[in-house]
Amino acid sequence: MELLEASPDTTERAQRELQLQLALGSALMATRGYAAPEVEQAYVRARALCSDIDLTPQLFPVLHGLYRIYHVRGDLIAAREVGEHLTELGQSLGDQTLLVEANRALGVPLLWLGEVALARAKLEAGTALYDAKLLRSHAYTYGIDPGVVCLSYAALAWWFLGFNDQALDRSQRALALADELAHPHSRALALVWAAWLRQFRREVPSTEEMAQAAIRLCSEHGYPLWRPMGAILHGWALSESGQKPDDCIAQMRQGLADLRATGAGLWRPCFLALIAEACNKANRIEEGLTVLDQALVIVQERAERFYEAELHRLRGELLLRCNPANVSACETCFRTAIAIARNQQARSLELRAATSLARLWAERGERRNAQDLLTGICGWFTEGFGTPDLQEAQAMLSELGDRGLDE
Repeated sequence: MELLEASPDTTERAQRELQLQLALGSALMATRGYAAPEVEQAYVRARALCSDIDLTPQLFPVLHGLYRIYHVRGDLIAAREVGEHLTELGQSLGDQTLLVEANRALGVPLLWLGEVALARAKLEAGTALYDAKLLRSHAYTYGIDPGVVCLSYAALAWWFLGFNDQALDRSQRALALADELAHPHSRALALVWAAWLRQFRREVPSTEEMAQAAIRLCSEHGYPLWRPMGAILHGWALSESGQKPDDCIAQMRQGLADLRATGAGLWRPCFLALIAEACNKANRIEEGLTVLDQALVIVQERAERFYEAELHRLRGELLLRCNPANVSACETCFRTAIAIARNQQARSLELRAATSLARLWAERGERRNAQDLLTGICGWFTEGFGTPDLQEAQAMLSELGDRGLDE
């Protein structure tokens, strides 16, 4: 870059600078984090160069870089708009490899916006178009392999929509692809997302194992974005396995602070929910409620609605611990969670909220209502019967049947 500054201001010079800015942006994403100011500076300059010399094909990686900045920063509406622009550009250029990236760029913000069925369709379309031989260089041009990203995010989408086995399949394929590519930054994402899926499935040992592997890899290569996410998930797993709750909460809060230090604004509602769970275990109920209130404010401000239903469910659980007599407020939280989940087709989150509400009803003698509610949601599932959430709901159904029902 220093050498170029002394070169004549020609089209050739601009083209060379554009190549360097793209390479710099990709490297900085790994070493500084996607939303770091230096990353944005590189891609903003690259976009200006494209405009100056009318390089339409080269505009695609530039826009893709800006999309990732908006996405990780938490500006989901802007990220979706750029994803739509990338789709139009990929279609106009008739390039299959670019359409893989475009589907990824549109599917990811749709997931966090809570439009998960549409997100799954985009991510699966990207996976279907993916060819590792054709896209091997993309991990270096775009900083991460699009096949790994599509599979990792599709895993969360499938889980959210109630297909636990399909979700696990996508996660395992993402890990296998990352191993095959031998691209550490792609493997770091695959490991963090694999840990996250196991956390959603409430598989504590697997979450801990995957999170530890992610932390080791990120520490080795110096990835500041993925490492704190691994630390948060690891802290949750330690809390669930009975480690000192105060230490676990401290680890998770530090992870969230480290994540925000990279400029990331995304994912906070999900991670704050995990901290609230740990606060519940530590009997720090008021703190947990404060954390959930913070998360719900972020949901409203940023439209990051992926975990909105679970936030309301957890709020109901903590309110019940805080004041067991305030049944009405708790029931309102559970009903709100169910309504949001149904609107989003979030069967996994609906199951959790229904289980919480059914338990509340059963404890106050409304066992028939509780059984009807659980029977309806449990009957929807066709897979994932070994997961803790479904096992808990089925056990409650069995208990309701054994005890008999009130007329």
